[in-house]
Amino acid sequence: DASGGPNGERPYYMRDWTFADSNPELLKDYSTPKFFHEDWTTERLKRHLGPNDWKWLFIGTKGSGTSLHQDILYSNAWLAVFQGHKHWVVYPPSQTDYLYAGNVDPYHPDYKQFPRFASAAALTGIQKPGDI
Repeated sequence: DASGGPNGERPYYMRDWTFADSNPELLKDYSTPKFFHEDWTTERLKRHLGPNDWKWLFIGTKGSGTSLHQDILYSNAWLAVFQGHKHWVVYPPSQTDYLYAGNVDPYHPDYKQFPRFASAAALTGIQKPGDI
């Protein structure tokens, strides 16, 4: 749940850190898993948004996460969990009409403001340490 941390504050969450620019020494510990070597996403991002390393690092504390969103340029990403676990809530494209352009909070939806969200069917899962 990404809605609250200690004292009602949002948990700490560092996102979109392109670490290769500021900490290139971390690249020695980074490798793309073999299943993701054909990386059309990076090539598409480079074409549309210019050169960048497109290697992001996200670090979060317990309870951190992002709001409902769609990745930039319909891209995708691979993620690895090192410690703790990540609870995934994913909506397939067939559910777009129920998602109010991402303005609804899927963890605490306001069904009066977003009544169609009650019909949205999510795919959920738990990612554990070592899972990619």
